[in-house]
Amino acid sequence: RSCTQKLEANQLQLNELASLAGKSRELTMKLWQKVSEEKEAYNNALTEYKVQRTAFNQKRNALMDVFNPTKLDVVCSRSLQAINDSWTTPGLTRGMRELIKLVTDEFNSVSMAGEDVLRLMEGVYNTFHQRFKFEKMDFPTLDFNGPRAKLAALVFETEQFCKDPVNIMMTEKRYMVRKFWRMLVDQARRIFNEARSDTERWLAAVPLPLETQIKDHKAQLQA
Repeated sequence: RSCTQKLEANQLQLNELASLAGKSRELTMKLWQKVSEEKEAYNNALTEYKVQRTAFNQKRNALMDVFNPTKLDVVCSRSLQAINDSWTTPGLTRGMRELIKLVTDEFNSVSMAGEDVLRLMEGVYNTFHQRFKFEKMDFPTLDFNGPRAKLAALVFETEQFCKDPVNIMMTEKRYMVRKFWRMLVDQARRIFNEARSDTERWLAAVPLPLETQIKDHKAQLQA
């Protein structure tokens, strides 16, 4: 689509130049004035975009701060308290459910912040679409369906562990529960980091098509 837009814009310019063949200097000056006005309007729009880009960066940084590894440590510590130092299978179930709840809360927080980022960028896109006929964009949403499904699998895995008669009756149950808990936390960390990586890629992708069109339009004006 971008290449098609460039060809169409270039063809319009060629048609305008062809229409001036053999005509007066006055018409040439009118065309020059038109291009100058378009360039000034575009530069003003770019100034507005820089302000919005700064706001986008601030929202992006706030959003990624939710995925700060230190916060995950705090989440794990809080969920560990749910076991109440008993290290029994019922305590493990409580601890795991608390861990899933806390991580899910973080995902919900990021999702809401992502919607705010989308609203900001949609407004910017619409401005360039209306003023300069930029291509209308459809934004991908930020979702955590994959990580949420994996968290649900951890809950199921925990419940299966706790229902196993061997784990309930064995003498070294405390040791087994601790070992299983460490495994669950390691998996939760991987899911958390996966969600962080998905969010980073999403944030990088959102402004990219617009900035590509901005560069292309600038080149057309200069030409």
